Amino acid sequence: MTYNREVKNSSFRVGTLVALVVILAVVAFLAWNSIARNSAPPDTVRIGASAQQITGLVAIADKAGDFLKEKVAAQITQYKSGQLALADLEAGKVDIATVAETPIALDGFKRDDLRVIATIGSTDKEEKVVARADHGIAVPSDLKGKKIATQKQATSPHFFLHLFLTKYGMSDKDMTISFNDSKDVVGKLVSGEVDAIAMSEPYGSEAISKLGSNAIIFRNEGLYNRTFNIVTTAKFASEHPLAIERVLRALIDAEALTKSDAPSAIQMVADEYKIPLSDVKSTWSDLVLKVSLDQSLLSALDDQARWMQEGGSVKAASIPNFLPMMYTQGLDAVKPPAVTIIR
Repeated sequence: MTYNREVKNSSFRVGTLVALVVILAVVAFLAWNSIARNSAPPDTVRIGASAQQITGLVAIADKAGDFLKEKVAAQITQYKSGQLALADLEAGKVDIATVAETPIALDGFKRDDLRVIATIGSTDKEEKVVARADHGIAVPSDLKGKKIATQKQATSPHFFLHLFLTKYGMSDKDMTISFNDSKDVVGKLVSGEVDAIAMSEPYGSEAISKLGSNAIIFRNEGLYNRTFNIVTTAKFASEHPLAIERVLRALIDAEALTKSDAPSAIQMVADEYKIPLSDVKSTWSDLVLKVSLDQSLLSALDDQARWMQEGGSVKAASIPNFLPMMYTQGLDAVKPPAVTIIR
């Protein structure tokens, strides 16, 4: 009996010792990993940011010092649209760009080396149709036979217009639609050259402001959930995984500030992007500023690619496979629950 007790006690002590060694090894590894990460030199990352509220996490991370805290020497270039930022990414002028999902879907038909790191903002209330009341427009059906301007083909505003017309039993054949550079659209509406426009921010608000009481507004109302994402090239992702993790940590810190101190976060976005504070405040509750990589993004890319293919915006026998474009390694390392992509 005594012998059995001694054997059991000995086994218990050995088991405890093994467990203790494992725990110490894990703690040592985590400590080493943290030291290695913090002792590595800062990464210079050129970020192309579309200067609008939906990319606010980039502005906050810069203004609040989150990039510097995470050892990212961020060189931020601001753009009027995500398309312009994406073009400079492809030209090698920036390392990371912020862009909506529609240009990503279009890019998938042309190249396979784009990598989506994360979604950083979304809204289902930003896109809108703004029309002139003095052109006889009061309800959506009044758009039949009218001239509508929007951004270039296969863009987020174009996709929204497609959904909007479908909702009200119309198609692009019921009116004359022109595709323009984003900077020209509002001017065409104000001058009366077109009867209405379909645009996202900041152009929708600009048109409403310039038309005043003559503006008729048809809002999104949950019709289309637009995302803004940070993307890079396969080459940069493979060569600079630590830099991507640091950028993600900084953006996650910025996300936390939007919840703990929204007034300060709003002020930072207004200051960084030179947007009137009142404009940022008025749309803040419409935005979801969150770092994630969701399965819903893959579904949206498939839907929009199919729309481009069927509508003739692209000539292709099939839509791209977007799964290989999802760079899950970054968020997997930094915040695994934020990744819901099915692999």
